[in-house]
Amino acid sequence: MQLTNKITKQAALGLITLASSFTTMAASEVLTGSFTTIKDASIIQVLGNEMVFNGLLMTQTTGTCDMPVPSSGAGYPGDTIMKLANVATSNAANSPGVIGAVTNACVGGTGVVGIYEIDGSPGTSVIVTVTGVTTGSVGYVPAGCVGNYVTGANGDSCLALTVSGSNASQTFRLADSTDLTNSAGEGVPEAGKSRLALGGTVTALVGLAAATEYPVDFDISVTY
Repeated sequence: MQLTNKITKQAALGLITLASSFTTMAASEVLTGSFTTIKDASIIQVLGNEMVFNGLLMTQTTGTCDMPVPSSGAGYPGDTIMKLANVATSNAANSPGVIGAVTNACVGGTGVVGIYEIDGSPGTSVIVTVTGVTTGSVGYVPAGCVGNYVTGANGDSCLALTVSGSNASQTFRLADSTDLTNSAGEGVPEAGKSRLALGGTVTALVGLAAATEYPVDFDISVTY
């Protein structure tokens, strides 16, 4: 550390001496650099996989129905449709959304887990945020998981969204060219892409008409 301090002081002294001896020397040059932008992130619904809740007894005010989306097992859409290369082959098959009874206002049945494809720059980290929008009739709190890709073959997983109030978010990595090998016979990743599986909780805010379809509103944003 003392040697470093001495060198620093000697260099400063040399600059002072040089400046006093050659006061008219100067140089100026305009230099040019460049940068390359990355692909915009976007998201679309996977055809035939619109989120559907079944079984909510709408005639009961504050009735609640819950459709969890775990990362494996019952209720998980499966690594095949999520395009995840993993080693647990039991996760490969598609499983329907499972709706559980909550506050005695939800009858048993199956729902449809929403699947949404995210497209962006391969190998980059992305943040997805889902915001539930409360209408005058129905409230919605999102839940689900999003595909996260590790560098190299296999080892991918569906990361659970972190819920805070009516928002749910997660940071994940998009697949790149090193992720495309799948030796486990499950999902096949695509470079620059991931998929979001979405369920959650809906609540009837007022007594609604029976046997009537009501929309569940939410916003999905993806950012780098």
